[in-house]
Amino acid sequence: MADRLCASRPSQIRKKKKRKRDHHQEKVKHKLIVCQVNIEGSSGAERDLLSKIMNDNKVDVLALQETHLTDDNISKIKVHGFTTVAYSGHEKLGIATPVRNNLLSNITKIKSSHDFTVGIKVNDMTTFNVYKPPSSSCSPSMLPVTLHPSVYITDFDSHHFKWGYNKNNSDGVCLADWAETNNYHLLYDARDKPTFHSSAWKTKTTPDLCFVSITNTGAAMPASQTVLNCLSRSQHCPVLIKVGLQLQIVTSPPIPRCNLSKSNWEAYRESVEKTVMRIPPTAANYARFCNLLIHAAHKNIPRGARKYHIPCWSEECSNLLEEQKMRALPRLLPTYWTRNENKDGTS
Repeated sequence: MADRLCASRPSQIRKKKKRKRDHHQEKVKHKLIVCQVNIEGSSGAERDLLSKIMNDNKVDVLALQETHLTDDNISKIKVHGFTTVAYSGHEKLGIATPVRNNLLSNITKIKSSHDFTVGIKVNDMTTFNVYKPPSSSCSPSMLPVTLHPSVYITDFDSHHFKWGYNKNNSDGVCLADWAETNNYHLLYDARDKPTFHSSAWKTKTTPDLCFVSITNTGAAMPASQTVLNCLSRSQHCPVLIKVGLQLQIVTSPPIPRCNLSKSNWEAYRESVEKTVMRIPPTAANYARFCNLLIHAAHKNIPRGARKYHIPCWSEECSNLLEEQKMRALPRLLPTYWTRNENKDGTS
């Protein structure tokens, strides 16, 4: 009874200015967000739309296929906030991997022997953008094997029942065997939208695939993908891939709630009994009785609101995080002093 009265007050008893309350929010932090787009060439309007999609979804790495640009014209790929760091040009094919500008200092290029395979390493995450031209056949050399963690963004035009086709072809069997032999997990859910809408054959299939590496324990790296709406000139839909460890942060509404486990029930009972005898038991005094219970609850039942909650986070985790920050401090100080000395012109 006391908790209910403490948590919600009838409007007819006490009128106060309503406090604005935030809704429950959940934020998920991803290690890397990649977007795969087979653009089949591009126009200025599509590049503007692509820039909006990348920034709205906070994409880190963009894997473009069928750019229809040679090495000399690769500068025509203009996505706001991104810089192309790896590419392989061709007037009818071509691939490119633009990266968000704030990650350029953490990028390492990876060489590949195949013409349409480009790889980069963002911090400790290796990402390969792989495209198989329709005139060529699948070969394991197109997909270089690397250490965990790694992501493969592929468009092989390969058919296999594992990703929704009714029949297998040689390219699909080759790709499935490569993934099984080298312990790579395919991100595919039959409930997702198809990634390719053929205007000629009136079919919907999924040739745009993503593979993620598997840890030593046999578990696939946490990852999920979402198929977005198709661009105007392309039959392929952009695919948003969120890769890496996910830390869920729950932001609770800042509503004070009663903590009944720390209540002083003896003092609460005495406070009510001391005053309740002065209130005649009539219907007209109902509001006075409610105010008495609320006043006694405020004095003897503590209230508060927990702002943030991280599942499985403990005091030990906080201590380990502080230790890690202290260990990183000596490495950061020389960089800080060097930067300030360069500004001052002193050494």
